[in-house]
Amino acid sequence: MQQFDREPQYAEANPGEIVIMPCRVFNKKGQCVWQKDGKPVGIYPGKYEWVSSPDLGDCSLRISATRADLDAGEWECQVTASSFDAQDALTSDPARLVVRVPPSPPQLEVELSPIADGGNLTLSAGAEATVRCLSRGGNPAANVKWFLDERELVGHYNQTNTTDIGKVKTWMAVSTLTYTFSKTDHTKLLRCVALHEAYPTKSRESSVTLDIHYAPEVTLVGTPTVDLEENIDSVSLRCRADANPPATVIWRRVGGNPSMTIRAPVVSMGDIYSFQETLEFSPVTRKDSATYSCEAKNTIGTSNLITIPIDIKYSPMIVNVGPAVSQQLTVTLYESTRLECQAEGNPLPRYQWLHRRPKDGEEDIVIRSEDRYLHITNVTYEHQGEYICIATSTINGLERMVQSEAITLRVVGPPQVLSEVSSRFISVERGDDAVIRAVFCADPRPIRVSWRWAAFQMEAGSGSGRFVAEALHKVSPAILPTPPAVVELEADDEDDQVAIDTESSSTMSAYDTLESTTTVMHHPRSLEVVPTAQALVARPPQAVFTYPGKRDECYETRLRIQRVEMNDARHYYLTVENDKGSDTFYVTLTVKVEPVSMATVIAVVIACLFLIIVVTLCLLYAYRSERCCFDRDMKSDVESVHSSSQCSSSGNNSATSQTSINRGGTQRSSVGQSKCHKTLGTAVSDSRGLLYADLQLPKTSNNGSMKVKNHHRHLHNLPTSSSSSSTCTSSSPQQQWSQLNRTNFSDRSLDQTIDTLDTSLDRSHSKVDV
Repeated sequence: MQQFDREPQYAEANPGEIVIMPCRVFNKKGQCVWQKDGKPVGIYPGKYEWVSSPDLGDCSLRISATRADLDAGEWECQVTASSFDAQDALTSDPARLVVRVPPSPPQLEVELSPIADGGNLTLSAGAEATVRCLSRGGNPAANVKWFLDERELVGHYNQTNTTDIGKVKTWMAVSTLTYTFSKTDHTKLLRCVALHEAYPTKSRESSVTLDIHYAPEVTLVGTPTVDLEENIDSVSLRCRADANPPATVIWRRVGGNPSMTIRAPVVSMGDIYSFQETLEFSPVTRKDSATYSCEAKNTIGTSNLITIPIDIKYSPMIVNVGPAVSQQLTVTLYESTRLECQAEGNPLPRYQWLHRRPKDGEEDIVIRSEDRYLHITNVTYEHQGEYICIATSTINGLERMVQSEAITLRVVGPPQVLSEVSSRFISVERGDDAVIRAVFCADPRPIRVSWRWAAFQMEAGSGSGRFVAEALHKVSPAILPTPPAVVELEADDEDDQVAIDTESSSTMSAYDTLESTTTVMHHPRSLEVVPTAQALVARPPQAVFTYPGKRDECYETRLRIQRVEMNDARHYYLTVENDKGSDTFYVTLTVKVEPVSMATVIAVVIACLFLIIVVTLCLLYAYRSERCCFDRDMKSDVESVHSSSQCSSSGNNSATSQTSINRGGTQRSSVGQSKCHKTLGTAVSDSRGLLYADLQLPKTSNNGSMKVKNHHRHLHNLPTSSSSSSTCTSSSPQQQWSQLNRTNFSDRSLDQTIDTLDTSLDRSHSKVDV
């Protein structure tokens, strides 16, 4: 049976183009026929033509010079039955042919009011807005999209297509955008784009510029990042308002000087200060110190409030210092007093009380207090001098300071030796001159000054022999030469150190030596005030002053010792008296001997080393000599022991024969006695040698055991008669033992051997007595 191999499909074409409507039939036997909108269409050359031969099963139709009014519609491909009685006729599904018609340009509308292309669209930020875009007269209907600048607003619009009224086979596309705009969308382009293939550029668009109205928001420009110093710095504050429509800026001032506001009189805090966007302060003054706030208003609303404090810094200024300035303050010794300093500045100043005094022959400046009050208890003469108050503020890391006029403190009372100026220890070499010095203060003047040591006492201005007590010298601080002294105060000095920089190597001594009759004039000079703030910017912070004062009540006494000897080393006591009391001070004098030269030390060390070497060699020689003598004595003792053994064996035999004779008579043989004499003497005298030899030989030696056995056998066979005993003891063991003791045994082992021999001799004596 015949059937479709390919059916016609939807197609679009621009006017005048050629369109191919495909239709292919498998096992075709009937006739091919085409219908449009249910009506048959014939074959017309140049308009409707077969693409190929229908007899071969290709029933495709070519439509030339398409026109919307003729060719647009529903097209069907039909094939008649293969025979009158066959049921195989074919009809394809309708395929739509669209001849495109370009629509008119898109049109924007808000609340049914059209908006010209390129115009402005005013909307409120944060409010939902609805905008429509219409595309009319298109075939097919245009595809409409929305863009905010280049960003597509996907999901915020929908489109509907309806038949265009008054036009056949054309459509109207309506796209509706629903969107909430913000202030960031201000001045952006809202674009409606219609896409259609009939357009030469495939698309056309209509756009408007958004005019988004929103309430103002303010930001502050020019906020100071460093401290503002009076009459030096300038500041410009700008209250920038971001608003549409433009807003009005309002500056208000809170605190500070009310007279600076534009309203008079001021009835409340926070009155309007200015409507200008920018506030200018050039240069700033302390009157500008206040809290400023700005805000902005427009038809939409009011902005947030921004506040900024303006704190103008200015160098300190001393308002009051007391109790007396440029006058002399008199305080009794050991009593108390208080000084006060008051200064104003921003930031609040720090205080220092400086005391200028003599110390170690120089001018010394001491920090007495870090408070506005200086309390001095138990006043001494060391507290005399000038006191200066320094007020310091730190502005932008630089010190700004001012100093007060000097307050001169005078102390009256009994004498007092200044221990910080007077040295308690003096060391000189023997033969040199020694000068013992002491500085004391006394107001009223001293009436008696004396030095005392051992049993001697000497008044000032007198002398005796090598000792001279010089007359008193009045001392006073010298006026420092130019440039003046500089007290440098570092802002971060944790140790509160005060450095004096005179910038001169020729600075005079702190004490000018004057005779007691010399009068020192006092010329007070005002202290130099810190220069202006502009000048201080170019150099480090510093306080500058010179000290022209004096201390007429201070004296120096000296005790001079000529050609110092070793017995001059001792304590020297100073006693000072005036109408109000006395004070005592002592100085220790140390006399040094000339140091020994290095060559002498080296020579002594070499001599000692040589002596040690000689003594060591002598000891070694003596030791070797003693060992040699000891070896010779031992050799002779061993030989004696061998001879004694032979004598013992022969004497034993003779004693046996004599015993048998004695049984027959009372006389003893003289031969036997003589042999006994020799045998006994030899046996006893060699007993020590025998034992020493026994110790020197191994205990298992036959030689040693035989000697011991022969020795004992000889002792048992000794005769018992008194004559024989007396004869045998003529050479006593003690004598031979004393001879043997002359040998010096140095070894500990020999000492043990001597003890063993002593025990053996005692046993021998007991056997002889028996």
